Amino acid sequence: MEIGRQIRKYRERDRFSQEELALKIYVSRQTISNWENNRSYPDIQNLMLLSVLFKVSLDELVNEDVDVMKKEIDRKSWNRYGYVMLIASMLGLFLMVPAIRNESLLLTIIAGGLIALSFSASIKVERLKARYDINTYQDIIAFLEGGNKMTDKNALIHKALPYVIYLIMSAIVVTLGLIIF
Repeated sequence: MEIGRQIRKYRERDRFSQEELALKIYVSRQTISNWENNRSYPDIQNLMLLSVLFKVSLDELVNEDVDVMKKEIDRKSWNRYGYVMLIASMLGLFLMVPAIRNESLLLTIIAGGLIALSFSASIKVERLKARYDINTYQDIIAFLEGGNKMTDKNALIHKALPYVIYLIMSAIVVTLGLIIF
């Protein structure tokens, strides 16, 4: 997070000590120190007070941090949609076997709904991939770990790996469904 660096920069620019700044915005000197060392983050009221005191916009004060927060939110969304996609598709495939064998309309509807949910989550994942120009499995790993996009153009194995793993998992789930039901 960059907010600590920004607070320190503006505090030093305006020649405030940590103690003086703390008195002006009604917090402790330790709180200012924690913000500047990225141990904690100021709440919105303190951010507004700081922006007024430093005569900068709130956007200037936290702009870089907003980008980091957006990326973190997208990273969490990515993981959530990935888990929904995997679990829903596996459960749908698992339930499809007894639905077909027993000619159960209810199980068929449930399995179909789970598979539809999986496709919906996969569309969300594809939108995230498009937003960050992510094409390969290696790019996804780099994004989730906060790194840069993979530059190796000959990464066919990385493109195929998720599909191969998914096919193997699907085969295992269907086989288990056949054995159990």
